Parts: sequence; structure tokens; C-alpha cells
Amino acid sequence: MLIVIGCDKGPIGKWEDPRVILISIDGLNGDRLIESSFKENCPNISRLMSLGTFCVNVQSVFPSLTYPAHTSMISGATPQKHGIVNNQVFKGVGMPHVLMDLQGLPECESVTENGGCSKIGLNSSGKLVPQEYDAAIYDLVNFLAYTAEPNVLERRELGKRVLIFIVIFTFFAWLLNREYWKDVH
Repeated sequence: MLIVIGCDKGPIGKWEDPRVILISIDGLNGDRLIESSFKENCPNISRLMSLGTFCVNVQSVFPSLTYPAHTSMISGATPQKHGIVNNQVFKGVGMPHVLMDLQGLPECESVTENGGCSKIGLNSSGKLVPQEYDAAIYDLVNFLAYTAEPNVLERRELGKRVLIFIVIFTFFAWLLNREYWKDVH
């Protein structure tokens, strides 16, 4: 993720020596750039956008990982042509698909007219068959959801008790209110 905090007025180049500032923000939906809240929350980037040009309808390549996507953006070639298919720059370094040994290397099997991927397949097989891999990922996601909030069951039970208390309290408050106001009419 590249974020511009601010730009200082530096040396001004000549048109013969144009300078380009390319800002690419991973995972940012382009529609967010034109929302009014974006201008309020990101005034420096909004100012740069008003001085230059920007695109909101960008479509990523497959695999949509940082290194292959940026290489495609700079070179104009798809990952199948430039050969960079994951974030692993050097062996054992980078952000590779950490479960690639279990799943296998994913690749696009069927490319659409606009260059997108309509069907994903595996270039090489992993240690697990697809059903075993899906079960392992299901277990992993459930474990991570549990570790994110291990007391979710207790919290939900407490929420039910609080709602029951509110209903009972409202009933007694209504009875008390009726008793106080009975002589006013």
C-alpha cells in the first residue's frame, strides 16, 4: 500500500523532463475515490487527484496479488506473459501463497474477452485434494474467527439476558406510569 501523506513543493521540472507520481493502493475499491467522505478523510490524495488524473474502474489481473498486479501495471503484460505469479521475490522471502504446498499453484484456465479470468484451475497439484484443502481452510477460518473473539457465546448469552431484562423493566415501568397518571384524567 502506498499512501501519500503530503507533497512538498520541490524543484519544478521542464516539459522535456516530465515527472510522474503513480499512487497504487492495494485493495481500494475505485468507487471510494469519488465519495465525499474520501475527500474529507484523505485531503492530500484528493488534492493530488484534482491536479492530475485518476481511474476508478481498474480491474486486477489474476492472481490479484501485489507483485504480479504491479508488474502487469508497469509492463502492460499479464502474469502469464511476464511470469510473476505470486508475491515471492526470492526463494523463501516475500509474501507467497503460504498454503501453496497444500493447494497447488492457482492459475487462470479461461480468460474472458476483457482479459479477466472466468475459470481458475491449479497449475500443479498440492499435497491435499481439493475437498481436503477446502475442509482444512474451513477449519482454519473457524479457528481464526474463534481466536478473534473467544467469548462470543458468552457475549450472545448476555445479550439475550439484557433484552429479557429490558422487556421486564419496560413492563414494570409501564405499570408504574399507569399508576402515577391514573388520577390525572
